[in-house]
Amino acid sequence: MQKTDQKAADQRVELYRNAQSQRVAGPIGIGLTFVGLKSLLGSLEATIGTVSGQIHAQLTNLLSTANGLAAQWDRRLKNRLTETIDQLNALERRIVEDTESFIRMSQETIRLVEAGAIEAARVAAGEADIVAYNTTTLLVRKKEPRFVYPTPLVFRIGLEEPVVAIRGNFLGFRPYNLKIGRNATELTPLGFSSNQVTVRIPDSYLETITTPTTIDLSAEPWSRKKRLLWWGYKYEKMPTQTVLVSANPRVDYTLDVSITPLASVPTFHTFTYNFYESDENCNANRRVDRLYPLPLGWEIAMCSPRLRLLSTRQTAALV
Repeated sequence: MQKTDQKAADQRVELYRNAQSQRVAGPIGIGLTFVGLKSLLGSLEATIGTVSGQIHAQLTNLLSTANGLAAQWDRRLKNRLTETIDQLNALERRIVEDTESFIRMSQETIRLVEAGAIEAARVAAGEADIVAYNTTTLLVRKKEPRFVYPTPLVFRIGLEEPVVAIRGNFLGFRPYNLKIGRNATELTPLGFSSNQVTVRIPDSYLETITTPTTIDLSAEPWSRKKRLLWWGYKYEKMPTQTVLVSANPRVDYTLDVSITPLASVPTFHTFTYNFYESDENCNANRRVDRLYPLPLGWEIAMCSPRLRLLSTRQTAALV
């Protein structure tokens, strides 16, 4: 049944491509966004095959969410691919706009993976996953929270503030504590929002870390289900969810420092010149002035006809 549905979706995409290629003018239908989404699914599958480790797991989750987004299109918009966005209602426009954002963010994720920027790719993949998941749950009465990724992914003790933000979906319906490590020590978060819960790892825990360590942070966040008619919401605690953060130990080191003082050593220079002039009046008084440009750092030494270099910070002078 699933293969049949996938084949039907592919046929609709191909029909839309053919219809668009035959159009000479006019507004572009929303099917172009659907074509981009289907193309992206193939690109994500190809990229997953080139990586391993945590980024592989994260891209696999992203692909799963993207398939859910494609299924949302298939349920809501499969027969309206030639319509323009202004012909849709508010909910349908939200689906199209979120899909376009998801495509851009996922393409950036693939680019970062190809460039070898794995940590940046994990962040980009996480944000794209959050957008797509929000879109797939627009019509769902029960909003189930989930952890997607922590930031920072890696930090060094003593160099950075040990504050971790866990990004995800529907994280702020009600307050809850987190647990850290094998002893499950409870931590009170610094704050909640719909897409983030922030917590500070205590110094007492970090002081025990002497080698690179993976820290697990877990919690049981609350879900929210809309009751029928005007009866409000029902809240339930969900199963435990966990994210992993890498902590590098504090680096302590000793520096051997030596100080060599700078001494001012006088340098002397005598200016000499020859003056030749004849006059019949042998008793005449004569005055001869000469201008000497002094290089930077030179000045006239007190009580001495000589010049002495005191500092290279002095300005030039004329004698």
